[in-house]
Amino acid sequence: MPTTTLRSVLFSVLAALAATSAARSQVSTLIGLADDATASSGELHSQTVDAAACKAATVICNAARLAVPAYAGGAAYDPRHDATWVSDGKSLELMSLANCKVMVSVPAQVMNPAAVVSGLACYDGGRRLLQLETMPGYAALRSYDVTTLAVVPLRDGCTLPLPTNTYCAGLAIDEASGTVWVSVTEPRILTARNFMRASRLSSKCVPLCEFEIPVCGPPLIGSEVTGLAFDICTSRLFASFSLHTLPIKIIDAAKCSYRLEPCCDKGLAGKWRGLALRSTASLRFYAWGCTGKGCQNCPNLRTLPFGGLPAVGNSAFGFDLVDAPLPSFAIMIVGAGRCTKGLGLPFLCGAIYPSLQPPTFFLGPFALTGSGQCQGTLTLPLPIPADPGLCGAELCFQWVVICGSISDYALTSTYEATLR
Repeated sequence: MPTTTLRSVLFSVLAALAATSAARSQVSTLIGLADDATASSGELHSQTVDAAACKAATVICNAARLAVPAYAGGAAYDPRHDATWVSDGKSLELMSLANCKVMVSVPAQVMNPAAVVSGLACYDGGRRLLQLETMPGYAALRSYDVTTLAVVPLRDGCTLPLPTNTYCAGLAIDEASGTVWVSVTEPRILTARNFMRASRLSSKCVPLCEFEIPVCGPPLIGSEVTGLAFDICTSRLFASFSLHTLPIKIIDAAKCSYRLEPCCDKGLAGKWRGLALRSTASLRFYAWGCTGKGCQNCPNLRTLPFGGLPAVGNSAFGFDLVDAPLPSFAIMIVGAGRCTKGLGLPFLCGAIYPSLQPPTFFLGPFALTGSGQCQGTLTLPLPIPADPGLCGAELCFQWVVICGSISDYALTSTYEATLR
């Protein structure tokens, strides 16, 4: 099946499975660049926020540099690597959240040399990184191609219309509605004024609408917005004020229709400098596979996930089938809901774990390629749409391999996923 056709089929599959997703959790996990307790260097902090309460933030990683001036700094989450892009205003770094190692470090490409990076956001399934740069009276947006770990600046830059005494320090993207959010801050002697501005991703510097938000937390601690993040699963925009964060329920982005939610105390020293939303999607190994008597004995037959977490909007997600008997075909079973205790059939060597109750999808059969009796391979992209209806959906994945004869079968290991 051609890749383009396969992708369209998989989008339809996941859209159908959205109807079976569990009630959406109102818990959001924020992650971002912050000062350390002494404001002498940077750190990555994480905080869980829900509709009723918010837990104290925790330190995830040390960051080498402190973001200066106060409106500098940005953060963006990439589910393909479970990693976070951060900027201190002058550079871009991709940090793995598994081990805190820096995967990429490059100078930021700003269009105005007097400006600093003040916001970052990933889109197009993590393959694009949008950058906000600013200084008083000026702000602009531009993108990078980060499909690979090479960072390639794109020629799509544009300047935001901005009053002379304001700046923009927060950036977030809602891929479901194709909306770009930026914060516009007007510093004043006592308490700053802050505005949320929406635009379409396709025309990111043309404002659709704008609304003012109140200061979240004690104004003397910090009254200026320093970062934005958006949770596609709860349709909430988060605006950080130094040591506090304001959740904003977006009802209609195109009309700037919204509802404010309770202010959240960070509960940890160190001001936010950039904010992002970390996916809490999960992928779990569930059961081993087996090889039927009629198939070539291939003890290393297995399925391997690729492309990172099964996060809503992650178009890089999928499964590899490796070390399979040849010649053979394979069918991927995608079952809605959690994996079952297993259904045994007399002609199979083991159990089928995805639920066979509708909606269940059988993708394939696909011919395996390779040389050698146990070197069959197959790559199946499973791009996950940026569809909020998929949030909370549980899926079970297992390959059935059909060996030389249609009466000979093998089963791969099984994985269970929760999309978020």
